[in-house]
Amino acid sequence: MILSRSCSILWSSLEDELQIRAMKRGMLKPDTFHEKRLLCQPPGVNVMLVVYNRFHNYVADVFLKINEGGRFTLPPTKIEKDINEALVKQENDLFQTARL
Repeated sequence: MILSRSCSILWSSLEDELQIRAMKRGMLKPDTFHEKRLLCQPPGVNVMLVVYNRFHNYVADVFLKINEGGRFTLPPTKIEKDINEALVKQENDLFQTARL
């Protein structure tokens, strides 16, 4: 089994991806994967997916803390709409970067 850049082992479509994403700080829901057929595999396969899930969340957290070059910094604004848009962009940027 190979974990690809697309993370197709954890999900197979955009709908599946959205079900396992926490939609907060670029993270995945803890210890989740979407493919039910993997439950029939040896336990080690599922353990590797959980480890990958946890590593993804760790990487997303570290990227946010390091914030190299201010890449994930929210703009200083008090307008609710702008804040929400910035949070959605930050979450997506963190998720996409951590899954590489």
